[in-house]
Amino acid sequence: MLSMGVKLHDEPFPLRATHCRAIAEFELEIVVEQGKYHQVKRMLAAAGNHCVALRRVAIGDLSLQALGLDNGQWRHLGEQELVLLNYPPASATSATASGSA
Repeated sequence: MLSMGVKLHDEPFPLRATHCRAIAEFELEIVVEQGKYHQVKRMLAAAGNHCVALRRVAIGDLSLQALGLDNGQWRHLGEQELVLLNYPPASATSATASGSA
C-alpha cells in the first residue's frame, strides 16, 4: 500500500514510498523522495499501522554507513559531502557587506 501511495488530509496528491520492504515482522525499510513533517509516520498511520521508532539512515547519497558513523554519532560535513546535499560549498557563499551612506 505504501508503494502505491496513501492520501494524507493536508496533501493534494497521494504520497508514496519509492522503496518499501519488510526487514522483520515489525520492521520496514522505507525510502521517500522528500521527508516532509512526520511524513513516514503519517503514511504508516494512513495505511493502518503505528510507528514506534523511526531511524533516518541516509539523506540523498549520504548514509551513516558511508560516513563511518554509528547510530547517535555525528560530525560536521566536508565540502564534497555538502555538495551531495546540494548545499553550496563554503567558498561559494556570498557575504553581505554593510556600510554607511
